Amino acid sequence: LTVVGAQSRAVYGVSADGPLPWAPLGTKGAPFQGALDGNGRGISNLCIDSPASDFQGLVGIAKGAEVRDLSVSGSVVGGNYVGAVAGRAEGATIEGCSAAVDVSGQKYVGGLLGEAGRGGGVAVGRSSHAGAVSAAGEAGEAGGLVGSAANAESLAIEGCFHVGDVSSSGTDATACAAGLFARAFRSAAETPERVSASSTLPRTVWCGMRL
Repeated sequence: LTVVGAQSRAVYGVSADGPLPWAPLGTKGAPFQGALDGNGRGISNLCIDSPASDFQGLVGIAKGAEVRDLSVSGSVVGGNYVGAVAGRAEGATIEGCSAAVDVSGQKYVGGLLGEAGRGGGVAVGRSSHAGAVSAAGEAGEAGGLVGSAANAESLAIEGCFHVGDVSSSGTDATACAAGLFARAFRSAAETPERVSASSTLPRTVWCGMRL
């Protein structure tokens, strides 16, 4: 792994070969606020195996951050808030990213983002996910692109697609799975609307709209 830039808002060039155990960038106490630019390169065999830990992904929590022009392959296993690119995104931009990653967790599990929109608008453009997405928690929510849209009115998804199975094995009435995003709040204070109660959704889903 090569990282160029030391400041919190620097631009990083990323490339790697072989198995890559990974500690997510950004935590709840210190979210990632920089710009992660892959320059068209990729990270192969990303390996996160932390089933008891929340906020798992290439980035744990992205706040006011940018992730762009980066491809990732591998697997991510976490607790709640789990996604290939970020466990949670707040006021962030995800552009030109592709993830061929199997993603699994308990709740708020998404192919790209576990949760998006809490604390600021999120834009996802020209990005894709290929692989299985699964939520095993009692109230597990799984989405092909985004697990949960904390504020759907500030989430923009354009020119994106997901390919693969999406499943929730939860037995709670709120458990759900969907091709794009599992649940959406109109605002952080409102009750979420369940998009789908299907337990498994094997499909290809395209999206070119603002939610």
